[in-house]
Amino acid sequence: MFRFLAKSAVATVIWKRYNRVIISTLTLLISYFLIAALHSDYTDYARSTGVTGFLWLSYFAKWGGYVLVTSLYYWYLKYALRPKPKKRDDAFAQTRSQPNKKRAQPQQPSEPSADPFADIRRKDRLKNRADFAMQDHRSQPKD
Repeated sequence: MFRFLAKSAVATVIWKRYNRVIISTLTLLISYFLIAALHSDYTDYARSTGVTGFLWLSYFAKWGGYVLVTSLYYWYLKYALRPKPKKRDDAFAQTRSQPNKKRAQPQQPSEPSADPFADIRRKDRLKNRADFAMQDHRSQPKD
C-alpha cells in the first residue's frame, strides 16, 4: 500500500513539473512516426505502380518534415516554455518604497542650496524604519 502511494506521489510530482515537456516530446515522436509511415506508404505505392517520377519529392518532403517538426520542438522548448519574468505592480513598488504614508509627503527644503545634503546635515537625528514603526505603534490607542 505504501509503495503504491509513494509511486503515485512521485509520478504526480514529475507530471506536474514536466507535463508540457512530456507532451511535446510525445508529440515529436508521434509526428516522426507519422512522417515515416506516410513516406513508407508512398514509396511502396510508387514501387508497386511503377511510377517513380516523384519519388525524389517524397524524400524531400520526408526530410523537410523532420526538420520542420524538430525545429518547432526546439523552438517550443526554448521560447514557449521559458519562465515568464515576474512583473511587480506599480502600486506594490510604491508601497514597498514608501511603506509609511507620513514619509510619503516630501519635505520642503527651507532654502534651495547648491549642496543637496545640507538639510540632512542640519537634522539632529536621522530616523530609520524602526523609529517610524515605533512612533506609529505608540500613537495607536490601546484597547
